[in-house]
Amino acid sequence: MADYFDVTSANVQIILACEDLYPSGVKLEGFSADSVMTADGVDQSENRRGVDGRMVSGVVKNIQPVSIVLEANSPSLEVFETIRDAMSANCKPYELTLTVFVPALEKTIVFRRGALKNGPNLPSVQKTLQPTTWTMEFQEVA
Repeated sequence: MADYFDVTSANVQIILACEDLYPSGVKLEGFSADSVMTADGVDQSENRRGVDGRMVSGVVKNIQPVSIVLEANSPSLEVFETIRDAMSANCKPYELTLTVFVPALEKTIVFRRGALKNGPNLPSVQKTLQPTTWTMEFQEVA
């Protein structure tokens, strides 16, 4: 069990696997200075209240969005660009698995049966080239 002191994110490891292109998985690196990844909150239930004041609730299954933020010169950009370009060239999605090791929490989270949803063709060109955000969506999280 984590000791509730360590919140280090610098040692988080993220492995992206793509059955057809990177079956063994690729360790992602070259993250942004301010963000590595985000896994957005997902609605677990749908709730409503009838005109008589009684609430009902039902469990719903939703897609889990995950975003990875890479510096403009990250070596991992090539991985996402290859997946994006293969999707475009072959007119098909490529199934992804994302494994996240978080030593500070003593946790490993695996996102399964996912697909690349979006990513830029070019980093934002400002005073310096800006980090890029790549969003995937997954069917399940374990």
